[in-house]
Amino acid sequence: MEPVLIAAVLVCFVVVFAPGYLCLQGLLRRHDVAFACAPLVTLPLLTLLGVAFDAAGASLPGAALFGAALLAGVGLGAAGQLSWRARGAHARPRFSPAALNLPPDLGKFLALYALAALVVTTVVLLVNLDGASSFARRDDSTVHLSYVRAFLDTGRFSTLSASSFLDAGSPGGYYPAAWHVVTAVTASLLSNNVALATNALAVVCIAAVLPWGLCLLHAALFDHDRRTLAWGALVAVAFSAFPWSFLVKGQLLPNLLSFSLIPATMFLLVSSVKTRRGEGKAELALLTFAGVVAIALCHPNGVFALGIWAVAFLASAVLCSQAPALRSKPRRWALAACLIVGACALWYVCYRLPFFQGVVGYEQENVLTLPRAILGGLSFMFAKWGGLQPFLSVVVLIGIIDTVRKRRLRWLSISFAAALGIYVASAALSGEVRHILSGFWYTDHYRTGAMTALFAIPLAALGTSCLAAFFTSLAQKAQRRLQTQKAAPDNDADAQRHGGESGETDGAAEGRGGARASKGCRIAGCLATLCLFGVVQFLPGSIPVSDQMISMGLPRIAASLKALYSWDDIYTADEQAFVQEALARIDGESLVANVPQDGSAWAYGTDGIDVLFRRCADNGSNDLPPETNELIRTRLDKAATDPAVQAAVRDYGIRYVLLLDEASGTDRTVTDKRYTPENWAGIEGVTEETPGFKLLMSEGDMHLYEIEAAG
Repeated sequence: MEPVLIAAVLVCFVVVFAPGYLCLQGLLRRHDVAFACAPLVTLPLLTLLGVAFDAAGASLPGAALFGAALLAGVGLGAAGQLSWRARGAHARPRFSPAALNLPPDLGKFLALYALAALVVTTVVLLVNLDGASSFARRDDSTVHLSYVRAFLDTGRFSTLSASSFLDAGSPGGYYPAAWHVVTAVTASLLSNNVALATNALAVVCIAAVLPWGLCLLHAALFDHDRRTLAWGALVAVAFSAFPWSFLVKGQLLPNLLSFSLIPATMFLLVSSVKTRRGEGKAELALLTFAGVVAIALCHPNGVFALGIWAVAFLASAVLCSQAPALRSKPRRWALAACLIVGACALWYVCYRLPFFQGVVGYEQENVLTLPRAILGGLSFMFAKWGGLQPFLSVVVLIGIIDTVRKRRLRWLSISFAAALGIYVASAALSGEVRHILSGFWYTDHYRTGAMTALFAIPLAALGTSCLAAFFTSLAQKAQRRLQTQKAAPDNDADAQRHGGESGETDGAAEGRGGARASKGCRIAGCLATLCLFGVVQFLPGSIPVSDQMISMGLPRIAASLKALYSWDDIYTADEQAFVQEALARIDGESLVANVPQDGSAWAYGTDGIDVLFRRCADNGSNDLPPETNELIRTRLDKAATDPAVQAAVRDYGIRYVLLLDEASGTDRTVTDKRYTPENWAGIEGVTEETPGFKLLMSEGDMHLYEIEAAG
C-alpha cells in the first residue's frame, strides 16, 4: 500500500469514526462498543448538518463540516455523561458486559476482525490498484464521483439538493447522499483528491465498518462462544458477492456503505431486545433508529435488507420468549404470525408508494435460468460471470445444520432462505412477482446476491467453527491412537526402571503432557481450517463449464479489479495529464463540450474540469433541455454558420471542446457503452480545419478547442 493511501485511509477513518465515537462514549460508557458503532452516528450527523447549512444558505468547505460534526459529537457525548451522572453515584452502570452479553475482552476480537479483513482487502483490492488515486472505469462511478466533486466545488453538502451539475447552477434534488458527503469531507482533507478519498472510504468500509459490525453481532448472537466468534473473523469479508461485487458492479459504492452498516444496527436491535429495563434498553432502541437512518441515507434498499433480518429475529424472539405474558405457546405463535403478516403488508404498501415507483419498477434483463439461479446462489457465484466459492458453500450448509439444533438461531437460516428466494426472483423470474420481491433492489441480482451473502456470514462463522472442531477431533483421535501404540512398551520400561516407586510424579507429568497434546490438537485443527480456507478461496486459474469459465470467487474479483482500476484503459494516465494541463488553459466558469465515452465522463469527478456530458449515456445525462442537448451533440461543428448552435453555446456558457480520442483513430481508448457515433457527430466532427474553432492544445489524438462563436 502506498504511503499516500495509508495516510488517506487514516484520514477517512477519523472522519467516519471520530464524531460518532465522541457522542457514543458518553452515552454507552463502553469504549469498544462506542467505537464499533460510531459510523451509525457519524453519517447522520454529517448528512443532517449538511442539510442544515445548505438550508441556511451557508456554503462551507468539507473540513468545516467535519469540524461541526466533531463539535456536535462532543456536545451529544457531554449530554450523555450528564444524563448518566444525574442518576446518582450509586446508579447501576449501564451497558455492562453482562447486560450486552459481550466478552470483557471484546477489543481483542475487534482487532482480530480488522486484521483478517485487512489481509483479505490487501490481497483482493490494494495490490490491484494502479496507484492510490486510480479509480474504476464504471458507469455508475461517473455519477458518484461527480456528485462528490459538485459538493466540493459549491460547498453545499445537502442530500436534499444533490446533483452532478451543482457547479453549473442546477438546483439538484433529493438523493441518498451520505456516502457522497463522507467522501467529499474526506477529499477536502486530501487536497480535493476525490479518487483517493473514494479508495480510502472503500478500505475503511471493508476493513473496519463491516467487520466490526459483524464482530458485535456475532458476539451478541453466539452467547460467549469465543471459538465461533473468533472464526467469524475469517469469513467476514470472504464472500465475493459482498462486499467485493459492489466494487466490480456499478460501482455500487453507496450500497456498499449501506450494507456495511447493517450488522452493527442489527447488533443494537438484538441487544435492545435482550437487555432488561434499566440496563439501557431505551438508549439501545434509540441508537437502532439512528442506525436505520444512517442506512437509509446511504441507500434505502439497505433498510429493506435490515428489515428481513430484523423481522426474522423478532419473530424468533417472540417464539422463544419466557416473558410471563407470552407463556402460552398459541399466543406466541399468534404474535409471531401477526408480526410477519404486518411486515409483509408494510412491504406491499411501500411497493405501491409513488416515491418508490422509479426503483421498484426498474426493469432489468433476466440473466439466468431458474436452475442456474438456484445453483448460483447455493454456490455463492450469484452472477453469470461465475466465481465459485465451495469452501463457503460447505461451511454455510454446516452452519444451517447447526442452527437446526440451536433453536434461538434458526432465524439466521430462515432469513438466508428468504434472501436466497429474493435473489432467485431477481435473476430468473419475470412479471410483478419479481418486482414485488426484488424491486427495492432495482431487480438487480448483484444487489440481492450481496444481501444473501451478508445473511450467510453468521452461518459461515458457525460452520467454520464446526469444521475446525471436526479437524481438532480428527487430530485428537490420531493422537490417542499414537498414545495407545506407545503405551504398552513405555509402561513396561517404566515398571522395570522405577519398580514400586509412587506413580504420583508420572501422573502429573502425564497430565501436563495431555494438556500440551490437547493444545497441539487444537492448533492442528485451526491450521487445517486456515489452510483449507486459503487454498480453496484463493485457488488460481479457471476451468470451462458449459458455456462459461468458472474460477474461484476472490481471484476472479481481484482480476476484475485490476482491469477496472488500470490507467491503461478508457481514461488513461496520458489523457488525465492532458486534462490537468487543459485546466490551466481554460477559464473556470465555462463548460467544456465532450464525448463521455472517450474517458472524459470521469474527468469532472476526478480532476474537476467542467465537462458538459458526465455520463456514458445516449444523451450524456445533463440538465440541458433535450432539444439543446441534441443540438450540441449533433451540430456543434456547425457553430460558425448555425445561429441556433451559436445561441446555445452562448446561453449555456459552452466555450470549449475536449476530445481525448479521434473518431477515426485506430488506437482509441474508449468505452462502447451506449455509444452511437451519430449521437456525437457534432462534437467528434470538430477538427483543426473546422471553421469557428481555435486549437488551444494538441497531443497525439487529444485536442482542446475554443469555440470562437461563444466569445
